[in-house]
Formats: sequence, structure tokens, C-alpha cells
Amino acid sequence: MQLGDDFMETYKDMHIHSTHSDGSDKIPFLLEQLKEKNIGTFAITDHDSIEGVKELELLDPSLEWYPGVEISTIYKTHKIHLLGYGFDYNNIEMKNLLNWIKNQRRLRFYNMVKNAEQEFQLEIPPTPFKQLEEKGTILVRPHLMRYLVEQGCGESSVVMKRIEERCASKISYRADLKWAIESLKKAKATLLIAHPKEIENESQIEFKEIIEELIDLGIDGLEVYHSIHELEDVKRYRELALKYHLLESGGSDYHGSDRKGRILGSVTKSGEKVKYLSLVEELRRRK
Repeated sequence: MQLGDDFMETYKDMHIHSTHSDGSDKIPFLLEQLKEKNIGTFAITDHDSIEGVKELELLDPSLEWYPGVEISTIYKTHKIHLLGYGFDYNNIEMKNLLNWIKNQRRLRFYNMVKNAEQEFQLEIPPTPFKQLEEKGTILVRPHLMRYLVEQGCGESSVVMKRIEERCASKISYRADLKWAIESLKKAKATLLIAHPKEIENESQIEFKEIIEELIDLGIDGLEVYHSIHELEDVKRYRELALKYHLLESGGSDYHGSDRKGRILGSVTKSGEKVKYLSLVEELRRRK
């Protein structure tokens, strides 16, 4: 794509989810919303799925976009989401990684369905979920929640809480971080750590305690801007990115209008937007 000044002056959102994972909006609708909000550069980063990337190629949205994915990984005791951009999704190593996670997620999901049958005292047929699978959708908790809401089991927030607390599965779907990095690097991906604030909250650490280990494993940057990051968090992560010469990215982590606090294009908790990201400049350079 030949870039003009119009793309340089529009907003950037490099972390968006669609119905191909746990988002509630289909890609054509997302494209309409992006244009309305003057977001000219974006990436669909579905969880462990690149079906959205394939759909974008067919649609040719006339916006500046880059292949994206958010990989669920584990590093020691830390749950880490790895963002990959600009990759060759036909690479066999990447396909093997995604297929492994997809199979684990599938086992986990249907285990949750079994638990939900006991919790909600109803029989849940596999048909609606298999129809989603046939479209390439990665099955996740919101799919089960939406089905149960449709069956009259309660409001979405109440149903989701019951799923999380009483229908959880012990089957793990998270890939080893080192394996994920090595696989995506073979696909020529640029790799960033997603929402470091979430890692801090879940692991009860400061991100700076593990950043050098992650750099040694091969990460290229940080998601400095994110919809759960306060401005003081952004400042801390920017300082780390500058100190270690890492790329900076940002995204809303938008999942749909039903996910409060995550608005398309807003890349901090207080709603700021960005027009410059060093990640985007690097992806442009690589074209």
C-alpha cells in the first residue's frame, strides 16, 4: 500500500479483537467504526487466531493495516500475552503453534460446557459452537456466556461470573513463551509484550523485574499505551522502552461495546489517542 499524509495524521489502534476470538463485533462493522473514529492504522489481534487477518485480505479495507495476533503464553509463573505483527502466516512453525493452542482451547472449552451443564442444570448441544468452529472461530468463555444468556440463564455479567467461578477447566491452553517467540520469529513477526500492567496486577510484581529476561528471549517492544494503563503507567513503560531501545505500541484492546472501559481508538484509561507509534514506523519500514 502506498501511504499518503492522510495515514500519518490519523489515529492508531494496534490491539483490536473481532468475532474470530472473543470480540463481539464482526470485521466489516469494525471497519466502519474505524473510519468513523478517524483511525487510519490498525491491527486485528485476535487471541491465538489469524482468521481475521485472512478476512481483511479479502476485504481490502482501504485503511493501513498489519497482520496481528495475540498469543496466550506462560513464562515461569507469569501469564503473558504476546503480540505479533507483520508475520508470514503461512509459516509452518507458526501454524503448528496456533494449531496446538487451538486444540488445547477446544478441549478446555468443551470441558467448561460440561461443567456449565451441571451448574445451570440444562443440556447444552454442541451444534452452535461447532458452527462457530467451522468458520475458524476460537472458542472462548464469552461464546458460552452468550449462549447461556440466550437460554435465559441471566444477565451477561452474572452468567460470566458463574462460569468463571464454577465452570472453570484445569486444561491449560497457554504455550511456553520461549516456544511462542521462536515460532513467531521464524514467521518474521515483530513481537511485543501486551498490557504489562496486567502482568503486574496478576503476578504482583513490577514489570521492570522481568523485562531483561523477556528481552533476552527475543521481544522487540512493549505495549506502552493500553486502555487499562494510567498516564503514570504509560510514563513508566515509555522509560523502560527508551532505556532498552524497544519499540512502542498502543491499542484499545477493544472487544465490543459490551466491554466497558475499552473504546475503539482510546489507548489509555483516561481515553487518550495516539497518532505516532514507533511500532508502526518499523512495520512501514519493513514493507
